[in-house]
Amino acid sequence: MVTLGVCLAIGALVYWWDGSGTPAAPDVPSPQHALLEAARDKPGDADLGLLFNELNALHFDGVLPNVKVLWDAGLDRLDEGDYRLNGMTDGKIILLEAALKDVEDDVRRTLCHEMVHVRFLAEGNKSTAHDEVFQGELRRIFEDGCFPAILASPEEKASLQEWIDAERTRLDAARAQADAQLVALKTETERVERMVAELNERIRVANGAGSGRPTPSETAAAQTQRSALDDSIAAYNSVVAANERDSVRLNEAVQRYNLMVAYPDGLAEDRAKGLGR
Repeated sequence: MVTLGVCLAIGALVYWWDGSGTPAAPDVPSPQHALLEAARDKPGDADLGLLFNELNALHFDGVLPNVKVLWDAGLDRLDEGDYRLNGMTDGKIILLEAALKDVEDDVRRTLCHEMVHVRFLAEGNKSTAHDEVFQGELRRIFEDGCFPAILASPEEKASLQEWIDAERTRLDAARAQADAQLVALKTETERVERMVAELNERIRVANGAGSGRPTPSETAAAQTQRSALDDSIAAYNSVVAANERDSVRLNEAVQRYNLMVAYPDGLAEDRAKGLGR
């Protein structure tokens, strides 16, 4: 009987009465809420706390409340498709994805994003939507130098991505053509070097024998072929140099694009959740 009483007591804690005659289970905490609650009593990360205080003073006029910031490896379990959840907050705790530890710029961008949420939560706005109000505050701190990124429209990002894809394809073809040129040049170089070596050997033998020297036309033909080879080598080197310059330009464009998509507007999260924008 004692055991039965304990079981009933436990049951009373698990179910609540909804007035319909059927006991109903309470709402199951969301995975986000569960992670935040699990971190509630954990100590904040000292370095992240210093960065939070620095950003608060420099870009939020120090108005943000004292918020605990810590790493959490569990955020990657909340990723959806291609979307990666790098941070979240309830206004009292900020969790950052532990995998970001070694990427300083990503840490700063993510923390700044969450600090905008903290500001609105502290002001009584419970929405975590990445709406125009959120975007306005995010842009303000971006223009104030809070985090490294490039603010670009979807059209600008799409246009640059299209150019990068086309340029990468063109460069791959140009490099393949240069590789084929190099193979042909090596073959031609070996042939010309053999020809010159044979002429020099004939000259050496002729110097001892007093006859058999190459004719002027043979010598002129060898010089013409040597000059043509030198021109081909110069043209090849010019192509390689142009490809290297274009590779630098492509890499700069890729870096620029990466900074565009790194702008932490939160819209990828909204799209992953079907909210659109």
